[in-house]
Amino acid sequence: MYLTFEQALNKIKDNKAKNPLYAETRIRKLIKEGELHEAHPECYLKHEDGSLKKYDKVIISRFVTEHSVNHYIEKRKQLKKTYGVIPKKSIKLKCVFLDGTVMMFDSVNNAHRFFGIDRRKITQSYQNHQTIEVPIHETRRFDISPDIKFENVKFYLL
Repeated sequence: MYLTFEQALNKIKDNKAKNPLYAETRIRKLIKEGELHEAHPECYLKHEDGSLKKYDKVIISRFVTEHSVNHYIEKRKQLKKTYGVIPKKSIKLKCVFLDGTVMMFDSVNNAHRFFGIDRRKITQSYQNHQTIEVPIHETRRFDISPDIKFENVKFYLL
């Protein structure tokens, strides 16, 4: 079974969208993220002589499979049941120190808490591909002199 983008959004979201193009944008994003599967149904037209002819290039409306929509809705219900809310996807970060040490963070929030610096500095580091100065954390102070208060790191998106 196939659903149009608007029908799929009506199943996913309880209240109707104010903007009629919202269904297109939201469902295309979910398809791109791999949450929903776009369907390409075969289109046949019956001619006067009674024969059926298949048309490959005819697109009336884009479709998604009903199975993928139901699976997505079920997954969201399970997340809501488990966590109480639907958690937002976090940005995973890799932090590289000048000495070559690498640390992984599950979110910008975790890196912010670890280093005690502003989130904007972390975001600027991975967006502009630049090194930033952060306070030395006590877990990294193994053979660094106590006079040095800061070290340089670079953040990368994973």
